[in-house]
Amino acid sequence: MMFTALFQTIQEVTGRSLKFTRFEKDGTLQSIVMDADAAQAGGLGDFMLLQFNKPLESDNIISDPMIMVQYILKTCLTHYKR
Repeated sequence: MMFTALFQTIQEVTGRSLKFTRFEKDGTLQSIVMDADAAQAGGLGDFMLLQFNKPLESDNIISDPMIMVQYILKTCLTHYKR
């Protein structure tokens, strides 16, 4: 729900949806930086799988959310060092 609300808010405020270069040909966003929380990464993976996995448009055939999130998730240096 958190990521759904975030992406909807961004679209409402800017008038444009976020598109990831990995999943959409006209995408401009390459990654999301988060802390190293596994549940948060899993939630992002679930969201990405439902919202952005478009195999016919991006040649992606991914069915595991934890694999999908690896294409866009980056961990900030502070949390990585911890």
